[in-house]
Amino acid sequence: MPVSRSDLQSALAFLISIEPPPESISNMSEYNKLMARHHEAISDAKATIRAYGMQIAHRGLEFMQEELQLQLNEEEDAIAKSVIQATVTQVWDGCGKWRP
Repeated sequence: MPVSRSDLQSALAFLISIEPPPESISNMSEYNKLMARHHEAISDAKATIRAYGMQIAHRGLEFMQEELQLQLNEEEDAIAKSVIQATVTQVWDGCGKWRP
């Protein structure tokens, strides 16, 4: 089933919404424990993001980079931008010519 840009945006918005404020986390173990609560939903969101990457990969690396930039430009918050950049970089690895 095709994944729309809206699906991509919803998946990214979910990941942003569950990201705890950095000042509320004292170590990675605590962060991992908090994120474990959302494991299945995180996996679903990442699968949607990857499916979108695979779907657009045939259009080339430059197009994929532009798609990422569009998502980053939608956000003003540094944490949100960080979540988007890190997630897409990781999840799109191997989609067409995308490499971290």
